This record gives sequence, C-alpha cells and structure tokens, in this order.
Amino acid sequence: MNISELTKRAIQKISKQGEAITPLLFFDTFCREARIHKVSVEDCELIKNYIEKLDPEFRKEAQRHNIRNIREFLSYLTSSLNRLNQNHLAKRHNSLLSLVNKIIDAVSLIDNRELEHLTGRTNALLNRSHTAENLDEMAREWSRFAFEYKRDKNREKLSKFVPIEPQDDLDSLIDKIIPLLEREKDLRDTTKLVDLVMKSAVPSLVSFDDREFKNLQKELQEEPDKIYQPETQEKIDRFHDRRIELDRREEEIAINEAKQAIDSFVDEV
Repeated sequence: MNISELTKRAIQKISKQGEAITPLLFFDTFCREARIHKVSVEDCELIKNYIEKLDPEFRKEAQRHNIRNIREFLSYLTSSLNRLNQNHLAKRHNSLLSLVNKIIDAVSLIDNRELEHLTGRTNALLNRSHTAENLDEMAREWSRFAFEYKRDKNREKLSKFVPIEPQDDLDSLIDKIIPLLEREKDLRDTTKLVDLVMKSAVPSLVSFDDREFKNLQKELQEEPDKIYQPETQEKIDRFHDRRIELDRREEEIAINEAKQAIDSFVDEV
C-alpha cells in the first residue's frame, strides 16, 4: 500500500464517521491507517521524534502515557506545562527546604560526632548557592554514614548489660542503663574508699606530716572519683611504700632501744 492509497482510506474513514476533514483529524487518521498496514511514513514519526527530544524525566513520563496522536501529545504538554507553574515550584521548593532544615536541626541533637559534622555541612550547603551535583554528593555522604553506622554492633555491646528490645531507642536504652550506674555508684561508695585507702598510707609507728600527702588527701576529698585515675593510684602506691619503710625503720629503732635497755638491765643485775 502506498501513500495515495493511505490518503484515500483516511478520507473515506473520516467521511464514513460523518466528521469534517480537518488537518489534525486527517493526520491522526492517516497515521493510524499507516500503522495498521505497517507502512512507514516519516511524518507519522513526528510525535515519537519530539518525545525523544524531551528531558529524560519528561520523556520517561510521556512514554508511560502511551501517546498515540497529536491531540494526546498536546494534551500531555499542556498538563506538564501547567504543573511547571513557577510560583508553585518556588513555593514547593521553599517548603521542602524548610522541611529539610527542620530535620537537620532535629538530627543534630543526637549525640554523635560524625552525625554532628554531617548535619553541619549539609546545613551550610543548603544555606548557600548549590547545584544538583553538590546535593548528590551530600546525599552520597549520608548514604555512606547510614551504611557504616554500627547500630547493631552498639546494641549488641549493650545487650551484655541490659536487655534490649527491637523497639528500644536511645532514650529507652539510657533509662535502662542509668539504674545500673546508680547501683554501681552505691556499691563502690568512693568517699569511704578514699578514706580507707588514705588512712592505710599513714605510718602507724611515727608521726607523719607530709605536705604532698595532705594535698592529695584534700584533692580526693573534693573529687573522690580521682582515686580511679592511674596517676593518682601511682601516688598512693608511693605513699604506701614510704609508710612501710618508715614503719620498718621505726620498728628497728624500737627493737634496738629495747635490746639496749635489756642489756643494761642485765648488766646492773
């Protein structure tokens, strides 16, 4: 079948339907007949060619609509242009930006140093001129953080000390941990421990007046938990060694004096 025959069939079909032959109706009917009879006509590829020239997103959307004729193509374009109303887009953009900023503000309250830095950089990006590439790069950073975040591993560590349920969040975990810490604090009663340890470092056989010892004792009375610091424990160890040495010397002196007294008594007798 050639072009002339297709033209004749298109005119006959329109006339049979009782419609006026308009350029647009003729074009659609002619191309439909060409497709039916599998005749390739370049002009009938206009719609397909124009769709191929659209932006990728619009092209994908147009292909989903299965546009068959010029009317449908023009209808699609009109609808798309209406959706692209600039005021609407600007308002939507501002609303999305405001929403993202609020989310960032909320996320920044979570105690995580890397998350804090990431939200700070994201907020700075949104508040200055940015491109799609900038936003895509920032999105990749968020994806990396989500991928590398060791949520399950952290929960596994805590599960050794408190029972953890799937629905537990940070607040509920803290509520479970605090009672453990309070019990631990009650058990160790650091103030009493400091008093006992410091008393045990004082020589029992000689008078002891050491400025460094008094300073440490005062410091621990004000901040008892310092006793758990390695530096403090080393100082206390030295005082214990000194106590042992002073008591040993005093004991030797006392023994010698007692021996001399006994010898003197024996001589007199």
